[in-house]
Amino acid sequence: MVQFGSFAVGACGRSVDHLVPHADRLRLAVAAYLARVKGASRDHTHPDLRCYLAWCADRSLDPLTARRPHLELYIRWMQEVRQFKPSTVSRRFSVVAGFYRTCVIDGVLENSPAEHVRRPAVPAESPSSGSPTCSSRPC
Repeated sequence: MVQFGSFAVGACGRSVDHLVPHADRLRLAVAAYLARVKGASRDHTHPDLRCYLAWCADRSLDPLTARRPHLELYIRWMQEVRQFKPSTVSRRFSVVAGFYRTCVIDGVLENSPAEHVRRPAVPAESPSSGSPTCSSRPC
């Protein structure tokens, strides 16, 4: 059986991984994740995921080979370099975690590197996610 995004087994039961270039696997994984998001949520999800992918590209890190320490560093970068508010860091990391969860569901990855990442605390009085300044701010 073929899983969307996996391409691990073709219709005849033969492996076809070698037929799908790695960059195409990433594009397909991103498309699969974004296809799950609808409405207003998509307005934040796309730029938030694009920010993570740009962060990876700036470090020559393939997002499909990232591990938990990479994601911890991404959170630290958002907090210390970009100085995002805790609610923004939390929302952006939730998007990244959702992307990796979809990769596991679709068979692109065996495990999510985001599974055991320590998430930043968001104070109770923190503004709700989705304020116009959060996603409109460039990476």
